[in-house]
Amino acid sequence: MSGGTLRAVLRLVPVPRSRLAAASVLGALTVVFGVGLMATAGYLISRAAERPEILSLMVAIVAVQFFGLGRPVLRYLERLCSHDVALRVLGRVRAHVYERIEPLAPSELQAYRNGDLLSRMVADVDAMQNLYLRGVGPPLVGLLAGAVSVGAAAGFLPAAGLVLAAGLLLGGLVVPALSGALARRAGARQAPARGELTAELVELTRGTPEIVAFGVEQAWLARVRSADRGLVKLARRDALLTGMADGLGLLVTGITVAGVLAAAILASADGRLDRVLIAMLALLAIASFEAVTPIAAAARELSATLAAGRRILELSDAQAAVADPPEPAPAPTWPFVI
Repeated sequence: MSGGTLRAVLRLVPVPRSRLAAASVLGALTVVFGVGLMATAGYLISRAAERPEILSLMVAIVAVQFFGLGRPVLRYLERLCSHDVALRVLGRVRAHVYERIEPLAPSELQAYRNGDLLSRMVADVDAMQNLYLRGVGPPLVGLLAGAVSVGAAAGFLPAAGLVLAAGLLLGGLVVPALSGALARRAGARQAPARGELTAELVELTRGTPEIVAFGVEQAWLARVRSADRGLVKLARRDALLTGMADGLGLLVTGITVAGVLAAAILASADGRLDRVLIAMLALLAIASFEAVTPIAAAARELSATLAAGRRILELSDAQAAVADPPEPAPAPTWPFVI
Protein backbone atom coordinates (compact mmCIF):
# COMPACT_ATOMS: atom_id res chain seq x y z
CA MET A 1 0.00 0.00 0.00
CA SER A 2 1.32 3.46 -0.71
CA GLY A 3 1.85 5.84 2.16
CA GLY A 4 0.26 8.61 0.14
CA THR A 5 -2.97 6.68 -0.25
CA LEU A 6 -3.06 5.85 3.47
CA ARG A 7 -2.50 9.48 4.44
CA ALA A 8 -5.16 10.65 2.00
CA VAL A 9 -7.69 8.16 3.34
CA LEU A 10 -6.86 9.08 6.94
CA ARG A 11 -7.47 12.73 6.06
CA LEU A 12 -10.73 11.69 4.47
CA VAL A 13 -11.95 10.06 7.69
CA PRO A 14 -10.53 12.00 10.66
CA VAL A 15 -11.32 10.70 14.13
CA PRO A 16 -10.61 12.12 17.60
CA ARG A 17 -7.34 10.66 18.84
CA SER A 18 -8.69 10.37 22.38
CA ARG A 19 -11.44 7.99 21.26
CA LEU A 20 -9.00 5.91 19.20
CA ALA A 21 -6.58 5.77 22.14
CA ALA A 22 -9.36 4.70 24.51
CA ALA A 23 -10.45 1.92 22.16
CA SER A 24 -6.84 0.71 21.77
CA VAL A 25 -6.16 0.71 25.51
CA LEU A 26 -9.38 -1.15 26.26
CA GLY A 27 -8.58 -3.69 23.56
CA ALA A 28 -5.08 -4.21 24.96
CA LEU A 29 -6.45 -4.62 28.50
CA THR A 30 -8.91 -7.21 27.21
CA VAL A 31 -6.07 -9.25 25.72
CA VAL A 32 -3.93 -8.81 28.83
CA PHE A 33 -6.77 -10.05 31.02
CA GLY A 34 -7.11 -13.08 28.75
CA VAL A 35 -3.40 -13.77 29.09
CA GLY A 36 -3.65 -13.35 32.86
CA LEU A 37 -6.62 -15.72 33.00
CA MET A 38 -4.81 -18.46 31.08
CA ALA A 39 -1.57 -18.01 33.02
CA THR A 40 -3.16 -18.04 36.47
CA ALA A 41 -5.39 -20.96 35.52
CA GLY A 42 -2.33 -22.92 34.40
CA TYR A 43 -0.58 -22.13 37.66
CA LEU A 44 -3.66 -23.06 39.71
CA ILE A 45 -4.08 -26.41 37.97
CA SER A 46 -0.40 -27.31 38.34
CA ARG A 47 -0.24 -26.17 41.96
CA ALA A 48 -3.47 -27.95 42.87
CA ALA A 49 -2.06 -31.19 41.45
CA GLU A 50 0.47 -31.13 44.29
CA ARG A 51 -2.41 -31.18 46.83
CA PRO A 52 -1.29 -28.26 48.98
CA GLU A 53 -3.30 -26.58 51.72
CA ILE A 54 -6.38 -24.93 50.23
CA LEU A 55 -5.48 -21.58 51.76
CA SER A 56 -2.27 -21.51 49.71
CA LEU A 57 -4.39 -21.51 46.55
CA MET A 58 -6.63 -18.60 47.51
CA VAL A 59 -4.52 -15.95 45.77
CA ALA A 60 -4.52 -17.92 42.51
CA ILE A 61 -8.26 -18.62 42.81
CA VAL A 62 -9.02 -14.93 43.35
CA ALA A 63 -6.75 -14.01 40.40
CA VAL A 64 -8.59 -16.43 38.10
CA GLN A 65 -11.94 -14.96 39.20
CA PHE A 66 -10.66 -11.41 38.75
CA PHE A 67 -9.36 -11.98 35.23
CA GLY A 68 -12.35 -14.13 34.28
CA LEU A 69 -14.90 -11.52 35.38
CA GLY A 70 -12.94 -8.50 34.19
CA ARG A 71 -12.28 -9.73 30.66
CA PRO A 72 -15.90 -9.69 29.38
CA VAL A 73 -16.49 -6.29 30.98
CA LEU A 74 -13.45 -4.85 29.23
CA ARG A 75 -14.45 -6.54 25.96
CA TYR A 76 -17.87 -4.91 26.15
CA LEU A 77 -16.38 -1.49 26.82
CA GLU A 78 -13.87 -1.97 24.00
CA ARG A 79 -16.59 -2.94 21.55
CA LEU A 80 -18.68 0.04 22.64
CA CYS A 81 -15.80 2.48 22.16
CA SER A 82 -14.43 1.04 18.92
CA HIS A 83 -17.82 0.83 17.23
CA ASP A 84 -18.55 4.39 18.30
CA VAL A 85 -15.39 5.39 16.43
CA ALA A 86 -16.39 3.33 13.38
CA LEU A 87 -19.89 4.80 13.19
CA ARG A 88 -18.61 8.35 13.60
CA VAL A 89 -16.16 7.73 10.76
CA LEU A 90 -18.92 6.31 8.56
CA GLY A 91 -21.18 9.30 9.15
CA ARG A 92 -18.43 11.78 8.32
CA VAL A 93 -17.42 9.95 5.15
CA ARG A 94 -21.00 9.82 3.89
CA ALA A 95 -21.46 13.53 4.48
CA HIS A 96 -18.10 14.39 2.88
CA VAL A 97 -18.72 12.29 -0.22
CA TYR A 98 -22.18 13.75 -0.73
CA GLU A 99 -20.90 17.30 -0.32
CA ARG A 100 -18.15 16.65 -2.87
CA ILE A 101 -20.20 14.92 -5.56
CA GLU A 102 -23.36 17.02 -5.28
CA PRO A 103 -21.84 19.87 -7.36
CA LEU A 104 -20.66 17.31 -9.93
CA ALA A 105 -24.13 16.07 -10.83
CA PRO A 106 -25.20 15.45 -13.46
CA SER A 107 -22.68 16.33 -16.18
CA GLU A 108 -19.46 15.48 -14.31
CA LEU A 109 -20.75 12.03 -13.32
CA GLN A 110 -21.69 10.83 -16.77
CA ALA A 111 -18.30 9.15 -17.20
CA TYR A 112 -19.29 6.59 -14.54
CA ARG A 113 -21.70 3.75 -15.12
CA ASN A 114 -24.71 3.91 -12.83
CA GLY A 115 -23.90 0.64 -11.10
CA ASP A 116 -20.25 1.53 -10.58
CA LEU A 117 -21.25 4.93 -9.18
CA LEU A 118 -23.69 3.22 -6.83
CA SER A 119 -20.97 0.81 -5.69
CA ARG A 120 -18.62 3.69 -4.91
CA MET A 121 -21.27 5.63 -2.99
CA VAL A 122 -22.57 2.67 -0.96
CA ALA A 123 -20.20 -0.31 -0.73
CA ASP A 124 -16.93 1.65 -0.86
CA VAL A 125 -18.18 4.26 1.60
CA ASP A 126 -19.40 1.55 3.99
CA ALA A 127 -15.95 -0.06 3.82
CA MET A 128 -14.45 3.06 5.44
CA GLN A 129 -15.93 2.09 8.80
CA ASN A 130 -13.31 -0.67 8.97
CA LEU A 131 -10.36 1.71 8.66
CA TYR A 132 -9.93 2.19 12.40
CA LEU A 133 -12.07 -0.69 13.69
CA ARG A 134 -10.27 -3.49 11.82
CA GLY A 135 -7.34 -1.78 10.14
CA VAL A 136 -5.55 0.62 12.49
CA GLY A 137 -6.81 -0.62 15.88
CA PRO A 138 -5.48 -4.22 15.94
CA PRO A 139 -1.80 -3.26 15.41
CA LEU A 140 -2.00 -0.79 18.31
CA VAL A 141 -3.64 -3.40 20.52
CA GLY A 142 -1.08 -6.01 19.50
CA LEU A 143 1.83 -3.70 20.31
CA LEU A 144 0.56 -2.85 23.78
CA ALA A 145 -0.64 -6.31 24.79
CA GLY A 146 2.34 -8.07 23.23
CA ALA A 147 4.79 -5.92 25.18
CA VAL A 148 3.00 -6.69 28.46
CA SER A 149 2.95 -10.44 27.69
CA VAL A 150 6.65 -10.55 26.84
CA GLY A 151 7.47 -8.61 29.98
CA ALA A 152 5.44 -11.03 32.12
CA ALA A 153 7.10 -14.08 30.58
CA ALA A 154 10.58 -12.56 30.93
CA GLY A 155 9.88 -11.80 34.57
CA PHE A 156 9.59 -15.53 35.30
CA LEU A 157 12.14 -16.79 32.74
CA PRO A 158 14.17 -14.45 30.49
CA ALA A 159 14.74 -17.18 27.90
CA ALA A 160 10.99 -17.74 27.61
CA GLY A 161 10.51 -13.99 27.17
CA LEU A 162 13.03 -13.91 24.31
CA VAL A 163 11.41 -16.86 22.53
CA LEU A 164 7.95 -15.33 22.97
CA ALA A 165 9.16 -11.94 21.72
CA ALA A 166 10.64 -13.54 18.59
CA GLY A 167 7.41 -15.45 17.92
CA LEU A 168 5.22 -12.40 18.44
CA LEU A 169 7.42 -10.37 16.10
CA LEU A 170 7.11 -13.03 13.41
CA GLY A 171 3.38 -13.37 13.96
CA GLY A 172 2.83 -9.62 14.20
CA LEU A 173 5.12 -8.43 11.39
CA VAL A 174 6.07 -11.13 8.87
CA VAL A 175 2.70 -12.89 8.62
CA PRO A 176 0.71 -9.61 8.38
CA ALA A 177 3.15 -8.31 5.76
CA LEU A 178 2.52 -11.40 3.66
CA SER A 179 -1.24 -11.17 4.21
CA GLY A 180 -1.20 -7.49 3.33
CA ALA A 181 0.70 -8.13 0.09
CA LEU A 182 -1.81 -10.79 -0.92
CA ALA A 183 -4.72 -8.56 0.09
CA ARG A 184 -3.42 -5.65 -1.98
CA ARG A 185 -3.59 -7.82 -5.06
CA ALA A 186 -7.03 -9.03 -4.05
CA GLY A 187 -8.34 -5.52 -3.44
CA ALA A 188 -6.91 -4.24 -6.70
CA ARG A 189 -8.73 -7.02 -8.58
CA GLN A 190 -11.94 -7.45 -6.63
CA ALA A 191 -13.03 -3.81 -6.21
CA PRO A 192 -13.29 -3.12 -9.99
CA ALA A 193 -14.81 -6.58 -10.57
CA ARG A 194 -17.43 -5.93 -7.91
CA GLY A 195 -18.19 -2.55 -9.44
CA GLU A 196 -18.50 -4.15 -12.90
CA LEU A 197 -20.97 -6.74 -11.60
CA THR A 198 -23.02 -4.05 -9.84
CA ALA A 199 -23.06 -1.96 -13.00
CA GLU A 200 -24.30 -4.91 -15.07
CA LEU A 201 -27.05 -5.70 -12.57
CA VAL A 202 -28.24 -2.09 -12.34
CA GLU A 203 -28.34 -1.66 -16.11
CA LEU A 204 -30.13 -5.00 -16.54
CA THR A 205 -32.73 -4.02 -13.95
CA ARG A 206 -33.35 -0.56 -15.36
CA GLY A 207 -33.46 -1.68 -18.97
CA THR A 208 -35.49 -4.87 -18.54
CA PRO A 209 -38.50 -3.72 -20.65
CA GLU A 210 -36.33 -2.68 -23.58
CA ILE A 211 -34.12 -5.78 -23.29
CA VAL A 212 -37.14 -8.09 -23.37
CA ALA A 213 -38.76 -6.12 -26.19
CA PHE A 214 -35.68 -6.56 -28.40
CA GLY A 215 -35.22 -10.21 -27.39
CA VAL A 216 -31.66 -9.85 -26.10
CA GLU A 217 -32.27 -10.98 -22.53
CA GLN A 218 -30.09 -14.07 -22.92
CA ALA A 219 -27.14 -11.98 -24.04
CA TRP A 220 -27.55 -9.66 -21.07
CA LEU A 221 -27.89 -12.57 -18.65
CA ALA A 222 -24.71 -14.04 -20.12
CA ARG A 223 -22.91 -10.76 -19.42
CA VAL A 224 -24.08 -10.79 -15.79
CA ARG A 225 -23.08 -14.45 -15.36
CA SER A 226 -19.67 -13.75 -16.86
CA ALA A 227 -19.07 -10.84 -14.47
CA ASP A 228 -20.24 -12.97 -11.55
CA ARG A 229 -18.00 -15.89 -12.51
CA GLY A 230 -15.03 -13.56 -12.77
CA LEU A 231 -15.66 -12.16 -9.28
CA VAL A 232 -16.17 -15.64 -7.79
CA LYS A 233 -12.97 -16.88 -9.41
CA LEU A 234 -11.00 -13.99 -7.94
CA ALA A 235 -12.59 -14.52 -4.51
CA ARG A 236 -11.74 -18.23 -4.47
CA ARG A 237 -8.15 -17.62 -5.51
CA ASP A 238 -7.68 -14.92 -2.92
CA ALA A 239 -9.37 -17.06 -0.23
CA LEU A 240 -6.84 -19.85 -0.92
CA LEU A 241 -3.92 -17.46 -0.51
CA THR A 242 -5.48 -16.00 2.63
CA GLY A 243 -5.88 -19.49 4.09
CA MET A 244 -2.22 -20.23 3.45
CA ALA A 245 -1.23 -17.03 5.27
CA ASP A 246 -3.47 -17.94 8.22
CA GLY A 247 -1.90 -21.40 8.30
CA LEU A 248 1.53 -19.79 8.47
CA GLY A 249 0.35 -17.80 11.48
CA LEU A 250 -0.78 -20.98 13.24
CA LEU A 251 2.57 -22.57 12.46
CA VAL A 252 4.41 -19.64 14.04
CA THR A 253 2.17 -19.91 17.10
CA GLY A 254 2.87 -23.63 17.50
CA ILE A 255 6.63 -23.27 17.10
CA THR A 256 6.74 -20.39 19.58
CA VAL A 257 4.74 -22.25 22.22
CA ALA A 258 6.97 -25.31 21.74
CA GLY A 259 10.03 -23.11 22.16
CA VAL A 260 8.71 -21.51 25.34
CA LEU A 261 7.79 -24.93 26.71
CA ALA A 262 11.25 -26.33 25.90
CA ALA A 263 12.97 -23.37 27.57
CA ALA A 264 10.77 -23.80 30.66
CA ILE A 265 11.46 -27.54 30.89
CA LEU A 266 15.22 -27.01 30.59
CA ALA A 267 15.13 -24.29 33.23
CA SER A 268 13.11 -26.52 35.56
CA ALA A 269 15.56 -29.39 35.06
CA ASP A 270 18.44 -27.05 35.99
CA GLY A 271 16.62 -25.86 39.08
CA ARG A 272 16.15 -22.30 37.75
CA LEU A 273 12.37 -22.55 37.49
CA ASP A 274 9.70 -24.10 39.66
CA ARG A 275 8.01 -26.96 37.83
CA VAL A 276 4.61 -25.46 38.65
CA LEU A 277 5.40 -22.54 36.35
CA ILE A 278 5.97 -24.67 33.24
CA ALA A 279 2.29 -24.96 32.36
CA MET A 280 1.74 -21.33 33.28
CA LEU A 281 4.38 -20.13 30.79
CA ALA A 282 3.07 -22.41 28.04
CA LEU A 283 -0.52 -21.19 28.48
CA LEU A 284 0.72 -17.60 28.70
CA ALA A 285 2.46 -18.00 25.36
CA ILE A 286 -0.65 -19.47 23.76
CA ALA A 287 -2.86 -16.65 25.04
CA SER A 288 -0.32 -13.98 24.03
CA PHE A 289 -0.92 -14.67 20.34
CA GLU A 290 -4.41 -13.28 20.72
CA ALA A 291 -2.63 -9.92 20.60
CA VAL A 292 -1.04 -10.46 17.17
CA THR A 293 -3.33 -12.95 15.41
CA PRO A 294 -5.84 -10.23 14.38
CA ILE A 295 -3.06 -8.16 12.78
CA ALA A 296 -2.91 -10.44 9.72
CA ALA A 297 -6.65 -9.97 9.18
CA ALA A 298 -6.18 -6.25 9.85
CA ALA A 299 -3.55 -6.06 7.10
CA ARG A 300 -5.97 -7.68 4.64
CA GLU A 301 -8.81 -5.45 5.81
CA LEU A 302 -6.67 -2.34 5.55
CA SER A 303 -5.64 -3.20 2.00
CA ALA A 304 -9.26 -3.74 0.96
CA THR A 305 -10.28 -0.53 2.73
CA LEU A 306 -7.57 1.45 0.95
CA ALA A 307 -8.69 0.01 -2.39
CA ALA A 308 -12.19 1.30 -1.65
CA GLY A 309 -10.72 4.58 -0.43
CA ARG A 310 -8.88 5.11 -3.71
CA ARG A 311 -12.17 4.72 -5.60
CA ILE A 312 -13.84 7.23 -3.28
CA LEU A 313 -10.97 9.71 -3.62
CA GLU A 314 -11.09 9.40 -7.40
CA LEU A 315 -14.74 10.40 -7.24
CA SER A 316 -14.64 13.02 -4.48
CA ASP A 317 -11.46 14.76 -5.70
CA ALA A 318 -13.01 15.58 -9.07
CA GLN A 319 -13.49 19.29 -9.67
CA ALA A 320 -16.80 20.69 -10.85
CA ALA A 321 -16.72 22.48 -14.20
CA VAL A 322 -18.88 25.28 -12.79
CA ALA A 323 -18.07 26.57 -9.31
CA ASP A 324 -20.15 29.01 -7.31
CA PRO A 325 -18.30 32.22 -6.42
CA PRO A 326 -17.41 32.70 -2.76
CA GLU A 327 -19.48 35.91 -2.71
CA PRO A 328 -22.43 35.56 -5.09
CA ALA A 329 -24.04 38.62 -6.62
CA PRO A 330 -27.13 39.97 -4.87
CA ALA A 331 -30.47 38.69 -6.08
CA PRO A 332 -32.22 40.98 -8.58
CA THR A 333 -34.97 43.17 -7.16
CA TRP A 334 -38.50 42.71 -8.42
CA PRO A 335 -39.12 45.40 -11.07
CA PHE A 336 -42.77 45.90 -10.25
CA VAL A 337 -44.10 47.64 -7.18
CA ILE A 338 -47.48 46.43 -5.99
